[in-house]
Amino acid sequence: MADPTGARTTNGVDKVAFPVLLGSVDDPDDGLIGLTCLVDPRCPMHATTGYLPTQSMQIPTEMFRDAVARMAVTFLTAPILVARTSDPKPGSIALPRLLPGRQAGNWLFVDMAVDASGTQSHEATPVVALDTKQLFSKASYQLKDGWLSLQGFEE
Repeated sequence: MADPTGARTTNGVDKVAFPVLLGSVDDPDDGLIGLTCLVDPRCPMHATTGYLPTQSMQIPTEMFRDAVARMAVTFLTAPILVARTSDPKPGSIALPRLLPGRQAGNWLFVDMAVDASGTQSHEATPVVALDTKQLFSKASYQLKDGWLSLQGFEE
């Protein structure tokens, strides 16, 4: 039935409620976690309505690249047997490679240092690959508590 004033009518279609499903548990590349939209910025987010094709949205890389590059992933390591070596880098700590050839980034060993006045501070020491051929030559070993920190792991 047409409106006598000549205005368009929607016949109530604007009052129909359509469910919207955000994210997909079946898609491992979907970046949405929960209802608060905690999103992995490197992955697309999918919206499914049931009446339109599934839509995929992604945050542009340039919006988060610098922030992610400054992040570090840190793992508690307590205690760990470390070798303090004089080469290849003075002041470095030698550890076995965690995943040789399968990771990008730089590893640091972070521990607490206490100066003569009793003030605590974090001390970050570069981690280098342990030479497994000469385990007990040119190295002194000690048990340390601290954190392994991986920085620059994004491609």
